[in-house]
Amino acid sequence: MWLGTWAKRIKVTASNTNVDSDLTHFPLLLTLGTSVGTGNTDVSAVFDELTSDANRTKIAVTKTDGTTELYVEIEKWDDANETAVLWVSKSDWVLDADANTEVYLYYDSAHADNTTYVADSGSRTEVWDSNFKAVFPYKDGTTLSATDSTSNNNDGTISGATATSGQIDGAASFSGSSQQITHASTIVNQAIKTISLWAYFLGFPTTTGIKALLDVGTTGSNGITIDLVGPSYGSNLRFIATDGSGNFPTYGWSNFSTETWYHIAFVCEGSNTDSHIYVNGVSVATEGTGGTYTSAATNLYIAGATTESGRNFYGKLDAVMISDIVRPAAWIKATYYSGDDNLVSWGSEEEAPSGAVDDALFFGMNF
Repeated sequence: MWLGTWAKRIKVTASNTNVDSDLTHFPLLLTLGTSVGTGNTDVSAVFDELTSDANRTKIAVTKTDGTTELYVEIEKWDDANETAVLWVSKSDWVLDADANTEVYLYYDSAHADNTTYVADSGSRTEVWDSNFKAVFPYKDGTTLSATDSTSNNNDGTISGATATSGQIDGAASFSGSSQQITHASTIVNQAIKTISLWAYFLGFPTTTGIKALLDVGTTGSNGITIDLVGPSYGSNLRFIATDGSGNFPTYGWSNFSTETWYHIAFVCEGSNTDSHIYVNGVSVATEGTGGTYTSAATNLYIAGATTESGRNFYGKLDAVMISDIVRPAAWIKATYYSGDDNLVSWGSEEEAPSGAVDDALFFGMNF
């Protein structure tokens, strides 16, 4: 089947090799360029057809049937350098674990703008399910934005952080001194259960040092802290969920290097159950007495700590995603492979078959 009068398309195949269970409404990342996907494929034909950034919404992405459209958030579109970053999904779309999942990217410079399904970051919230309380792509790489991509509008206030290149597109850069991004309490009042992000370490804490990637709550109250700790504390990545009466830390990951991107996910399942740390899609630490954290009526700090100075993160952060449910291990694994551009492969350009456009026009006529 062919979608309407669109002139051209490319099939994109998401391999089920790294999809361990069916994932509904999963936000699939599509990176366009001259060497993308698992096959290092050149898909610059899309830019050759559209010719300008102004035509970036003259695209459509469909399910396997070739006609049912998915929503598309454009994080980046750079026609001059032939690169783009798209997030695609829909509430009833499933990334299949039992077989490869195919989608089609349509494009046509003569087509009307597809504003019903396609928009820039922050304006196509249907890509993100309702359990995402905030998604920060830190897009662009030139001008830092802390805009939330979800419908919750949990935008942040930037304090000194700057834009830089990221794992996916742009990223937020922090010097390790007083730079951070602050978000209002509307996020944390939703009971955070899963946090995932891409991190790039430029330095590690001193002997007794602590550097926070993310912090919410105050000492002795409900809250979550994600930080790196110095040698005196074991030189580990640490996740603490506290219910106000005690801390429940998860340690165990110290095999990190500077100037390398890592996908890190933290899961807090709640009272008397497990908390987890995942790195690059793999569980690296579990604490069997997970904290009873539920919510905290305080701000959330990215790359800083709520009440303690000197704990600002030194490095870069990208694609910070916060959910109020426990995302399964399969979701976190697929998120890593998708963000690393190792989940999808690209086919060759196809043109509308003879008669497809005429048929579409015919059935659209009123008699």
